Amino acid sequence: MIRRSEVFGMGDGLKAAAFLISALLPAALAAQSAPDDAPPTEATAPALPSERSELAQNAEPQPAPTAQSQPAVRPEPRQATSPQQVQERKPSQRELELERELEANVAKSRQMVTQLRRALAEAQSDEEKKKLRRELAGARNVLGTLENELEAAGDALDRTSGKLQQEAARNTALAGENASLAEDAEALELQSSKRARYIRYTALIGGILLAFGALIATYFLLRSKNRSKKLAKVLSQKENLERERAEADDWLLTGNAGRLKLRGMLLATEERGSIVGRGQAEADVIVNDQSNSISRRHARFFYRDTALYVEDLRSLNGTFHNGTRLNAGQIQKVSDGDELRFGKLIFRLLRA
Repeated sequence: MIRRSEVFGMGDGLKAAAFLISALLPAALAAQSAPDDAPPTEATAPALPSERSELAQNAEPQPAPTAQSQPAVRPEPRQATSPQQVQERKPSQRELELERELEANVAKSRQMVTQLRRALAEAQSDEEKKKLRRELAGARNVLGTLENELEAAGDALDRTSGKLQQEAARNTALAGENASLAEDAEALELQSSKRARYIRYTALIGGILLAFGALIATYFLLRSKNRSKKLAKVLSQKENLERERAEADDWLLTGNAGRLKLRGMLLATEERGSIVGRGQAEADVIVNDQSNSISRRHARFFYRDTALYVEDLRSLNGTFHNGTRLNAGQIQKVSDGDELRFGKLIFRLLRA
């Protein structure tokens, strides 16, 4: 149950708080928003309101409310004089405290209006109802005043912030234009300097180009002579190799499997040589081996520095030179009359 005395006491306190805040807030905002070199602004004394809200007009005849207030004087926004002042302008601590105090008083006024409505609904006598109606009308007037003051303060801060942002944008645009002009001047100066250097160095560059052209012509002439010499050397080496291959001696492998001829032209090509085996496509010298003891690519014969060599090609049953088995991939020098065994077949190496 809400006590009537508590409601009445709360109403008087909120009226007094509204009166003080409505008197101090405009002056504080005006002083905070004024330029630094502007003279101090005197706060205007609050005036007695002649009219309140429509609820107060429709209520029963009653004396003027005790709370006095004055509509907020919206301060002129501070104009930014420099980018530094624009960046440093922020709401002061006093402004923030007044705004928070206004919000708290608005909340208290709304709570008081709600409590007065409940008390009016519970009132019994007509005199008590009349008194509560007067208090309710006064509380509504106070609430309206506080809400107007809070809205005015917010609008003033918004306008100030907007103008400061516009001033900052103008200053930024002006700085950009100045920077652009400076860049254009620097570009013109650089272009003039380049043109002067171009005129001075044109003759020098022409002479350098002529000398460079002569050097290039000399280089290609010498290169052509060197290439001709190299080509002649390669052709001579090729001719010598062909002659050596044509003049290379042939060799024979004689044994129980017949006579096998190792052609000197193939032997003279060390990279290829002459391959002995039973493969029709893999071997140069095909051995007729009924026991299949010889691999398709069994051994390779080739010349190196006028000497004849044999190499085991990783055969399955091995390659033997004078009774000694060669390791897989091993190269062995051979001579006329040496004994060679491939698998189970034995041959005698003879010069043709």
